[in-house]
Amino acid sequence: IIFNSSPDEYFAVAQDSVLRLERLHVSDIKVVGDQEYLEYRGHGLPLIRMERYLPVRPLPQDTDTLYMIIPRHADGVPETGSSAGILVSRIVDAVDVEVRLRDAERAGPGLEGTAIVNEQLTMFLNPGTLIASAGVQERTS
Repeated sequence: IIFNSSPDEYFAVAQDSVLRLERLHVSDIKVVGDQEYLEYRGHGLPLIRMERYLPVRPLPQDTDTLYMIIPRHADGVPETGSSAGILVSRIVDAVDVEVRLRDAERAGPGLEGTAIVNEQLTMFLNPGTLIASAGVQERTS
């Protein structure tokens, strides 16, 4: 799945690592302390902004709609769901490609490497590693 955080930076995650893609209104995001949450299926789902953990540009400020990538699971979280959602600005496409990843020019948790996909330099992300590095713990209550 190819997506943007900022309009000119392209990322990809393996389709089999994603449980769901959700569209959301920015007004639905709630904040407790410095953590953002979204009410999701009766629970508060923590949200991760990639720019807080990776050397990437921030999400656009002038939008009413964002998307959320919910990984199938994060490290230590059961296969039935994720402990957080990753906020992105746009879902670009879902494609089947074989790539040979080069070392990521930017280092950060979950960045596995880069490749050219559809004529765009694309950074490949392991969403579970990103969420685990953010220190989001699964809530049991």
